[in-house]
Amino acid sequence: MRRVVAGHLPELTLILLTVVAWGGILLAADSLFWDDWVLANGDTLSMTRDLGIPWIGPYIVAFFAIGPWMFKAVMIAATAVTAVATYRIGGHGLGLDRTARWFIAALVTVLPLNVARAALASLSFYTISLAVFMIAWAVLVSGGVRPLTERNASWWRPVLAALLFFASFTTASLLPFVALPVLHLAVLTFTRAAGFWRSVLRFVVRYWVVLAAPVAFWVVRTVFFKPTALYDGYNSFLSLRPVTPAVIAALLLGAAILGAVLVLVMTALTRRGGLPDGRFAAPATVACALGVAAVGAFIWFSGGQGITLRLTIAIPLAVSAVIVIVALVVGRTRSGESSPPLVPLLAVGILTFAVGTLPYLLVGKIPAFVGWDSRHQLLMPFGIAVLLYGGYRALAIAGRPRLGRVILGVVVAVATIATIGATLHLVADWRKQSQIIAALATEPLVQQAGTVIFVDRSAELNFSAREYSWYEYNGWMLTAFGDETRIGVPRAQVADVVDGEFTDFPYAERYGFADWTPTRDGVQVEIRSSEEASVMGLIFGGTTIELVVTPVADLADYEAGSAD
Repeated sequence: MRRVVAGHLPELTLILLTVVAWGGILLAADSLFWDDWVLANGDTLSMTRDLGIPWIGPYIVAFFAIGPWMFKAVMIAATAVTAVATYRIGGHGLGLDRTARWFIAALVTVLPLNVARAALASLSFYTISLAVFMIAWAVLVSGGVRPLTERNASWWRPVLAALLFFASFTTASLLPFVALPVLHLAVLTFTRAAGFWRSVLRFVVRYWVVLAAPVAFWVVRTVFFKPTALYDGYNSFLSLRPVTPAVIAALLLGAAILGAVLVLVMTALTRRGGLPDGRFAAPATVACALGVAAVGAFIWFSGGQGITLRLTIAIPLAVSAVIVIVALVVGRTRSGESSPPLVPLLAVGILTFAVGTLPYLLVGKIPAFVGWDSRHQLLMPFGIAVLLYGGYRALAIAGRPRLGRVILGVVVAVATIATIGATLHLVADWRKQSQIIAALATEPLVQQAGTVIFVDRSAELNFSAREYSWYEYNGWMLTAFGDETRIGVPRAQVADVVDGEFTDFPYAERYGFADWTPTRDGVQVEIRSSEEASVMGLIFGGTTIELVVTPVADLADYEAGSAD
């Protein structure tokens, strides 16, 4: 038993790290956020059909029948699987030792990105899809891979990998990301003796089933499972006009992909003797260092709120870029040239980051730390982890390998603490919601009202200082009173009620106000916190929220007064 544990110690520590970083959400095991209220109280099967992914409807219904805690448990398990798979994948033909593989897998796991995964049942299939994708990648490149000049020893691995990839594409951003395992497989199988184009042909013949998986999924999804009804046009590609921040970022990342590919091609030519090392190493290393800095700048400027989380990633990336430049100078002074593996490692990191981020930008979604926008950061940890490792690996070139490992350990620790903090803030958010629901149940004016206007005076206690959605208000009142005779809206949407936007709304049952009758009057619910209120106080169960309920005689006059 001891020998087995010792043999799998890196994987076991990664699992433990996952639980430490993300397990805090189990303190709010039955929490509901954002779209969860719609899934928990509406016709989930109909909604997932409208989204074009009907196969996830039954599992969402089944999990809610067991309890919302199931989504949290599965998220933690799927994140652990992704971490272990990342570690295993790194051990096949990439020149990474056990330490490098562990640090990269640990950073993928604990970087405070896609924090929304801890909260939302509606996002659980993102983490499941990613775990399935990483299992497919591991299956594809582990045992049985032979050079293209030899007979392949395993036919079932490509078939199984293709089936798993196909299933993972439920999360559509993984469609272009499949280029990375395909490139990895090419690295393992291509040989110089066969020639490039002959190798390409043999590769296509041997692994056609893997190459066909994303194409087949795209065709099936486009033809038979297009989003409809409320979600018609969902995730359509953005237009280049007008020029939005998403368009600019997409163009820059497209340029980054071309630059990274160019560096990798030049590296391949160098290894074949096509380019002298001394002429190539310096400009390529500088270009990669600038790429690392550019990724840090992207994180900073597109991140929005969440300054602590942005700093946790942006500062290490900036330091990494500086270390790469310093290591280039010192390394060339000592050895005459920089370490060749560093350049392709950084280029792969840039390529991975760009391929993982570009799909979201192409549909107009900027990965940010604002509310639930962090869900668009699903694939960003992989590229950032490789870049961070590459930056501190550069210290080995400068003769300070132990210092590099120490700094990487500090980065992992800080990232873990930041993720724990973000997760606990989600717990505090749920504690606040629970107090609001309990207080609503004791308010007769709210129980008798048809239209309820919510004014949150304690948004600083919310996760990412977010604003609650109107259907979250409906979920609160459904939980408090057990019926759907009310509609809850923020102050900014009172005009929509007055103008009849919610009258005869075709999805009223889905959004928790199926039995609401439009009214001219209503009530205002002001959410206040006590002076000593804090996130930590909420986490430990302190009572900090109170409601001030005021009758509103005429919604039209109220809306006009709000506008003034």
